[in-house]
Amino acid sequence: MDKEVDKGKENRPAEFRGRAFVGHKPQTTLEERLRVSFPALGTSISSAVLIVAVLFGLIHLAIGLATAAAALVLGLLAGELRRRSSSLLPPIVLRAIFNVFSAVW
Repeated sequence: MDKEVDKGKENRPAEFRGRAFVGHKPQTTLEERLRVSFPALGTSISSAVLIVAVLFGLIHLAIGLATAAAALVLGLLAGELRRRSSSLLPPIVLRAIFNVFSAVW
């Protein structure tokens, strides 16, 4: 009788062990599904980062086209820094450096 129970366990496609299911594909997170890929650049950017960077650039459009383009690049860099570091400190430092260079230049 015990052999029949063990045999039934072997036929199951997945078995729960701790936190992971053995035999199942891991699910993708929402962030992974919302990433925009740029194969030519060999990278991908979160669509949230892309939307916020575009809005940041549009807000600076009143100052000038070059400023809006620089703000767009800053938004992309700051968003990616935030995602990779899981901290707000690197984007804040980047913004401060950007502001110093824009004030001097």
